[in-house]
Amino acid sequence: MPEEAVRPYPGAADDLAHRRWSPAVAALVTQLTGLARQWVTQDGLSRGMHPGPATVLHTMAALLRAQLDAIGSAGPGCMPRLRPSWVTHWRARPVSCVTSAATAGLQRRCARSSAAPG
Repeated sequence: MPEEAVRPYPGAADDLAHRRWSPAVAALVTQLTGLARQWVTQDGLSRGMHPGPATVLHTMAALLRAQLDAIGSAGPGCMPRLRPSWVTHWRARPVSCVTSAATAGLQRRCARSSAAPG
């Protein structure tokens, strides 16, 4: 989350990191979903577009508004469903575990190839 988005809501960054719903997180979510709704409901969003892409754009905007409604109504219910990305998991792994796992795999493959007849 960008710092400039979280800065007006003291404690929200820490609460988000620990998956806690707090008044600061609620205010942040309300502000961000409101901003997203403004972007999705712009009057001139499809002005001058061919009708085909304009229809696709309006459908996508309706889906986004439905998602924003779901986020707004879920409130604290959306917090337990958050999962760290695979990048976060990968970065959290100690380098020694990655190195030792790769080394062990390489050693097994070398042992198999040297034990093969030929």
